[in-house]
Amino acid sequence: MSDHSLAAVRNNAVKRYQALGYPTQKNEDWKYTNLYQLKEAKFPAPALTDKKSLGQNAVVQNTLAKYSFAHSCLVFGDGVFLFELSKVNKTKGLEISTLSEAIKNHPEDVLEAFNHGSADKMFTQMNMALATEGYFILVQKNTQIKEPLVFIYFSSQEQVTSQYKNTVIVKEGGAVEVVEVYKGVGEVYFNNSTTQVKVEGHGTCQHVKIQEESRKSYHIHELQISQEKASTTSSHVFSLGGALVRNEIDVLLKAPESRVTLNGLFVGMGNQHIDNKTFIDHASPSCQSEELYKGILDENSQGVFNGKILVRKDSQKTDAKQANKNLLLSETAQINTLPQLMIFADDVKCAHGATIGQLDKSALFYIQSRGIKKSEGVKMLTKAFATEMVHKLEHPSLREVVEGHLKDWFDHVE
Repeated sequence: MSDHSLAAVRNNAVKRYQALGYPTQKNEDWKYTNLYQLKEAKFPAPALTDKKSLGQNAVVQNTLAKYSFAHSCLVFGDGVFLFELSKVNKTKGLEISTLSEAIKNHPEDVLEAFNHGSADKMFTQMNMALATEGYFILVQKNTQIKEPLVFIYFSSQEQVTSQYKNTVIVKEGGAVEVVEVYKGVGEVYFNNSTTQVKVEGHGTCQHVKIQEESRKSYHIHELQISQEKASTTSSHVFSLGGALVRNEIDVLLKAPESRVTLNGLFVGMGNQHIDNKTFIDHASPSCQSEELYKGILDENSQGVFNGKILVRKDSQKTDAKQANKNLLLSETAQINTLPQLMIFADDVKCAHGATIGQLDKSALFYIQSRGIKKSEGVKMLTKAFATEMVHKLEHPSLREVVEGHLKDWFDHVE
């Protein structure tokens, strides 16, 4: 790939996202999410980050300490790579680098990643045009990485946008767990990132995203997963912050016996708006998908779950399950949920459903009858609802970190 090739892709993406414009609520995929405030804000690119000052920030130091268990940890701040705060352990069969390094060392893979984005998605095209950094992972054949690879994105500057583009390639029989952490140091900013995951035959990839940002920030992320024969992937999304958050996941099951699991937990309070859109394409027979998203909404917060599963005509022996469960803690919290199945094969097992409810009054009464305050009872029942999603994480240290994040949130629940 020449510099000209990537430049051409970027220039075309600029034209494309400017022509598309911000999606409105007339677009079915954005029916329940109003982007007017984000559109009007017009966030520019950040200025050069003061790396020394950011490294001394207490939030940054505490966050890095929580993820000390990582095999390797790459740290980014306001769109740039922070070498001084990062650590990379060299392991045979594993390559970890930044996007800027990968453009030099793996040009064809990077170009393919840039070309992979949907031409009809405005934020995807924006990311292709403006992405300045991100990570690149290549797991060679039969290489098994036992400890998670962690990538932390700090946002410290006000009224700016950071654009990250990430790529994960797992060769045949390889295995890796990737953790993306988005953490706010500042308040008002906009993160727009994409992550592309390609898993070859019998490969395994777990992707975890922990989004804990300012309640005045904007966050949009797209995860693209492509799987070959007998591969296994999982996605675990924890949305714990942001004024407006959009999590979008597209999965393509390209070959038989591949399996995907999508798990998500989103919690909101104040005027937060959290939108989750997932799409699983069963493009081959004998594949499995299992999806569970849970939402906990308090005060005036709003949530969206829009999940679609497509079973193509020749995709017999498909096994697909989808569920969305929501807990509303106030009279003014709202959830819009739309689980969908599109089935064009006849030999399949498919199920989907959604529930919306409040705390069990009889359970809350029972807790109070044992001398426990109502506010503590609400926390206990809400934690029990959320705990299932945390326990789906395999790595014990990672579970502990997420439990800590949730504790901070539950401390504000009454």
